[in-house]
Amino acid sequence: MYKHTFEEKLNIVSQVKNGTPILRLSRNLHIREGMILEWVRKYDLYGESGLLKQPKIRATPEIKETLVRLVIEKHLPLP
Repeated sequence: MYKHTFEEKLNIVSQVKNGTPILRLSRNLHIREGMILEWVRKYDLYGESGLLKQPKIRATPEIKETLVRLVIEKHLPLP
């Protein structure tokens, strides 16, 4: 699977923002419409940093335990 660069993603999102239909970009660039929609959504939520590769973070048992304690003790709602 090909990984798209930050610059490619930004260019595609810019084209969408400038009015180019997602379906046309999808067909011309051979990228799933859903992928382009996801990039636009992330751009709308987080700006350019939303298009950067995010590190994979695994929750350790200690982190999980801390989160459960916070939810129980402070009666925090689950998202």
